[in-house]
Amino acid sequence: MILVKGVESVASQAVHDDPMLWPLAYLSPAVGLAVGSLLVGLAARPRRVRREAVP
Repeated sequence: MILVKGVESVASQAVHDDPMLWPLAYLSPAVGLAVGSLLVGLAARPRRVRREAVP
């Protein structure tokens, strides 16, 4: 969340200074989607449970 808000702050300031950089306004949601997708992908991975060898 902090990363997304940081990107949003930097992008909004850049767009405010130069309106030709309007695509940067969509950078924050794209970063949010990427982080969310990464976290969902990590959560969906099966966990490997190590079993101790039986002598």
